Amino acid sequence: MSGEAAKIKVMLLENDRHAAKEIEEHLQGDVKLDYIGCAGCNENGSNEAKELGPDVVVIDVKLPEGENAGVAASRSLRLATGAKVLLLTSCEHPDSVTSLCKRAFASGCIHRDHCEMLPGAIYLTAVSHTPQKAFIRELIISDLTVTERVVLNHIIKRSMGEYIISSNKTIANQKTRIFKKLGLKNAKELLHVFGNW
Repeated sequence: MSGEAAKIKVMLLENDRHAAKEIEEHLQGDVKLDYIGCAGCNENGSNEAKELGPDVVVIDVKLPEGENAGVAASRSLRLATGAKVLLLTSCEHPDSVTSLCKRAFASGCIHRDHCEMLPGAIYLTAVSHTPQKAFIRELIISDLTVTERVVLNHIIKRSMGEYIISSNKTIANQKTRIFKKLGLKNAKELLHVFGNW
């Protein structure tokens, strides 16, 4: 992204049209953002986002009313595109918010009451290594053992390097456990998510 092309392409996934209009007002007025549209938080919306190729997708997740659609949409986008995902929620319970971000592979989260901060949060999410990104990444890998983290880092760096002394079979088993714990199918999915954090 350079020169005039440096605008951040943003898309919104939101089921409530009234809420979407309020959010859009914040996004359309920012010179650093290129707001490319709104779709429902469902499979069709996810497919539309994949076709349009946004840099950041804002997904409105309403807790505790039910966040499964938002989590599924976020994971789908993170696995299939290069887009970062910023969750918008009205939940204030820290454990619920951290669980949501972890399961969604989100890049960040912002409370609905702070929509005026959304343009800045989107820009930072797109171009910076924010504390939120680092915190959520740590949440996602928190269930991995020390050895599994070493193997994970070697996969991400695409280097077989020097593992902790282990046989090929042990390393293969560790990879399988990593994929299972993270809910990923293989190294390709893992690289796509963590290589674009």
